[in-house]
Amino acid sequence: MGTVDTVVLQAERRQAGGSGEARRVRVAGKVPVVVYGEGRHETLEVNAHDFTLMLHRHGEHQVLDLVIEDEPVCKVLVQEVQHDVVNGAILHADLVAISMDKPIEMRLPLKIVGDAAGIKAGGVLELVIDGVEIECLPGDVVEDIPVDVSALEIGDNLTAGEVALPEGLTLLGDPEEVLITIAHPTVEKEEPEESEGADAEAEESADEEEK
Repeated sequence: MGTVDTVVLQAERRQAGGSGEARRVRVAGKVPVVVYGEGRHETLEVNAHDFTLMLHRHGEHQVLDLVIEDEPVCKVLVQEVQHDVVNGAILHADLVAISMDKPIEMRLPLKIVGDAAGIKAGGVLELVIDGVEIECLPGDVVEDIPVDVSALEIGDNLTAGEVALPEGLTLLGDPEEVLITIAHPTVEKEEPEESEGADAEAEESADEEEK
């Protein structure tokens, strides 16, 4: 874990349009992008290969230096990335223009760390909620929030308020919300064996039918 690196993303303006325009952009090897916030709302396109590689290297929660043609650099945050459900290709992305001195609200994923004592005892770890809503300055954004589950026993719950947030992050929402639980192992019920008497009765019925 660590503060997300700031990287540069080159973009070009595109015509606002429907699905036909978006398909044209994708066929050309680009990704349609929308940037909004801080008084702006623009439709852009970015190189699909470069954008995909950037997300693989740095994750989808990061501050970018967005360069739109000859304009001054604009600080943005990756808000949402839509992927093709079949091949995983990026279909569209939303970017939010930000000021580095203004707090932002966002949802960060949890990263489970350690082996829970309850799992070693046969329990099952259940991730009830996979992320938490936080507030922080853009410069304090991290890729994920590590959650140490080592001390959790069977029957234990871990709530949002019990997670040690990295410096600069403030939890939003209910601190009593359960994120992780160590459930009791599932015991499969064995089918009761038929008694010998039942088997004998079945055989006698079969004999009678044959007669």
